[in-house]
Amino acid sequence: MTQTNHNLISYYASLGAYKSSGTEAPKPKFNSKTEFAREITKQTGLSLETVRRWCKGDNATKDPNYLQILSSTTGISIDNLFNRTLD
Repeated sequence: MTQTNHNLISYYASLGAYKSSGTEAPKPKFNSKTEFAREITKQTGLSLETVRRWCKGDNATKDPNYLQILSSTTGISIDNLFNRTLD
């Protein structure tokens, strides 16, 4: 499922904020920002600091392999991962 209203920054910011109310959206795949960042570091072989910089919008990768990993893990299209108009 592709998320059209999120970019990587808003996705990352939403992690850990899930509150179950019975009828809301399904629980996210990750319970915390750290859990998400560690999974991306595991898949990319990059440092936790690099991944966190992407997630906070300090840097953006252009590497197609990393973009595919981020997209498949988050459900965000590659075009929207670093789209700052969605902040």
